[in-house]
Amino acid sequence: MRVLVLLGVAATVALVVVDSSPARPRPALRLSERSPLLLRGTHFRPTETVTVRVRLDRATYRRIVRTTRTGAFSVAIETPLPYDPCTTSFVALAAGSAGDSAALKLPLRACPPA
Repeated sequence: MRVLVLLGVAATVALVVVDSSPARPRPALRLSERSPLLLRGTHFRPTETVTVRVRLDRATYRRIVRTTRTGAFSVAIETPLPYDPCTTSFVALAAGSAGDSAALKLPLRACPPA
């Protein structure tokens, strides 16, 4: 009987220890510069290969990068015209080889007519 009680207590303690580990932040993308487009990713897995896809209106750009030891990356994308948030829709997707992913969608701004 004592053995069963001790096993039950040990299993409960083991589950609490496993669940108390801090959660890793979710991967994120942000736009740092508009011309050229400079995207920065954070909280991906260390040294992970990440495929970045950017869609500006009907044009799609694709780059493959590797994250640093801290899980960060930056990628510059040259476009024929600078990104204008008043006239151009913007969607960026980053998918890591280990299953991490992040998305960034910037809606069109309500800018005054030119």
